[in-house]
Amino acid sequence: MSVVISLLRATAVLLGILTIVGVVLLSGYSHEAGQEALLGDGVYTERQASRGARVYRTTCESCHAPNLEGSEAGPTLLGEEFLEGWDGEVLAELMILMTDTMPEDNPGGLTTGEYIDVLSYLLRENGFPPGGELTSDALDDIVIGF
Repeated sequence: MSVVISLLRATAVLLGILTIVGVVLLSGYSHEAGQEALLGDGVYTERQASRGARVYRTTCESCHAPNLEGSEAGPTLLGEEFLEGWDGEVLAELMILMTDTMPEDNPGGLTTGEYIDVLSYLLRENGFPPGGELTSDALDDIVIGF
């Protein structure tokens, strides 16, 4: 009888350890290239969005306005008006547009990390939740949709 109780206890301990390992692995989720994801899956970190907000203020808001609602110099970057044109596309397409055309006076003038941070900021401001780290390798697998 004591052997059975010992085996049950060992099994319970092992299940507990496996549960903890699973929770730790899931909480550290980061989108891996090759896995399709949606924006609602949380594809950027809050830290990336915060850095992107700083870059936006110094580089982008002169055309797109401080509130991202656009101006005569640049279109809105908020809401359906912005997202409709990208629905079903992958983030890589938006990233290509950003690097090829912005900032207007120096297209491609930011680092890849800065473009990704600004993209993260745009996602946050459009209501998409944070999650794992956004990387350039994952951009082809993240579908824009709402």
